[in-house]
Amino acid sequence: MTYFWYDILLPSWSDYLPTTAHKVLVDQTLWCWTFLSTFFFIQSLAGGMSVAESIEAVKSNLGPALKANYCFWPMMQYVNMYYTPQHLRLLVLLLVNVPWTAFLCAAQNRKREEPKKSQEVVEKDGKKRHRE
Repeated sequence: MTYFWYDILLPSWSDYLPTTAHKVLVDQTLWCWTFLSTFFFIQSLAGGMSVAESIEAVKSNLGPALKANYCFWPMMQYVNMYYTPQHLRLLVLLLVNVPWTAFLCAAQNRKREEPKKSQEVVEKDGKKRHRE
């Protein structure tokens, strides 16, 4: 999927996307939403969730992942598309994508902490107190 996007599709749009900024804009509006949604959905299915649970996982993880994505990838993509020769762009992208994928996996599998339930304790003097 990544090969198709970066080595075939984006270069073929060169006439329509004359500047690097245009390419980054298209990448960050079309590709990242598609990639992140697909990633979280497939990751959830592979983890044994149902389709409905996988859709919920996409909904809950997509927002935070997009925020992190927009902090990192636009500048990375700009540098990659502007300075890296066309035949090496995919390699650079895939090398940077390894820690990014590890981050996404950690985000997908993080355990949400449940709020602590207070326990009612009866002291020797008969007064009730709550302990957390």
